[in-house]
Amino acid sequence: MIEAEQGTELQSTAHGKEGTVADAEDSASLKPVKAVDRVEAVREAFRHAWNGYKAFAWGHDELKPISKTHGEWFGLGLTLIDALDTMWILGLKDEFAEARKWVETELLFSKNVDVNLFESTIRILGGLLSTYHLTGDTLFLDKAQDIGSRLMPAFKTPSKIPYSDVNIGKGSAHPPRWTTDSTVAEVTSIQLEFRELSRLTKDPQYQEVTRQVHRLEGKRDGLVPMFINTNSGKFTRRGALTLGARADSYYEYLLKQWLQGGKKETELLEDYLQAVEGVRKNLLRQTSPSKLTFVGELSNGRLNPKMDHLVCFLPGTLALGAHNGLPADHMELALQLMETCHQMYAQMETGLSPEIAHFNLCRLPQKATFSAVSYSSEQECFCSKLRWQVTHRSLTVHLRFIQIL
Repeated sequence: MIEAEQGTELQSTAHGKEGTVADAEDSASLKPVKAVDRVEAVREAFRHAWNGYKAFAWGHDELKPISKTHGEWFGLGLTLIDALDTMWILGLKDEFAEARKWVETELLFSKNVDVNLFESTIRILGGLLSTYHLTGDTLFLDKAQDIGSRLMPAFKTPSKIPYSDVNIGKGSAHPPRWTTDSTVAEVTSIQLEFRELSRLTKDPQYQEVTRQVHRLEGKRDGLVPMFINTNSGKFTRRGALTLGARADSYYEYLLKQWLQGGKKETELLEDYLQAVEGVRKNLLRQTSPSKLTFVGELSNGRLNPKMDHLVCFLPGTLALGAHNGLPADHMELALQLMETCHQMYAQMETGLSPEIAHFNLCRLPQKATFSAVSYSSEQECFCSKLRWQVTHRSLTVHLRFIQIL
């Protein structure tokens, strides 16, 4: 449990005055930070990172700051493209002009390389489209259409559900080596960019390919499984019903597509509202005794009190909907979930949230410790300590255990 720190308030003196001379001097030295100073601090932080990238990784996907070398994933300058809109917003004209020249003369999508559809869409296609919107420079729209067209072979599957990987030079695509399934999050994270590309180019093919996932059967109260088989076009029963990894974007972009389309596509709104109610019915729980609201996962008919940090997209999404005319109780739920997300940071000594949290669902006997508490296997409650995890590919590292009640 988090309690207020003791001894942090100024103590009254015998004369009724608060604090000491030293306290007063310290307080006097704390001057308010002006807004313009904060803006410049952000610019300087960006310049520091950018100068390192420019010196040791220019034109490559990523900088390795310790070894002062570069790393390559697709060989398409991911960091540079990612940073274009940021530089424009920060008013870094010289840095932007230099990066623009690289895009114009060096960025080619004809190379024989496999790229991930999801990552390429959100980082390259999305980065180019946002920069076009900010600048009006058609160079970025032309490049966006080029990469968008080269990603289209991913959708040439029996079901029209896209494969995860595309060779943008050969025009071929394939699923990951370990499965024929695609994850729901990857399939749906690409929708906003492909829809916008259709709007800007007046070519409907990009938007049309993103719609198939919404036509699939097999939802449970608006909730969808984590995987779709690219051959059959059906949801598979592997994994859990979750709003975390492998499924999160489906729910987020139901609302955002509806807003992007001018609130005209009522089927997207209906799916979103049904999903929110499905979350309330099947996944929403409160911890005991602190009554923190969280979204668990449903696996084989049983609730697992586990919430990924990724689920913290949901408070913002609910608030966005409430600000656009959706039910007021969506905002109430958003506030409750945001408090839980805040506590996932506040209860860590580092101030950094873990990727995964496990919560308590039952009240502990008074003054009991975790080691003294036992429950039979038939009881539908979970009284384990909060488990913080960091996942890197196949390696899961348990950092520490903290109780959250």
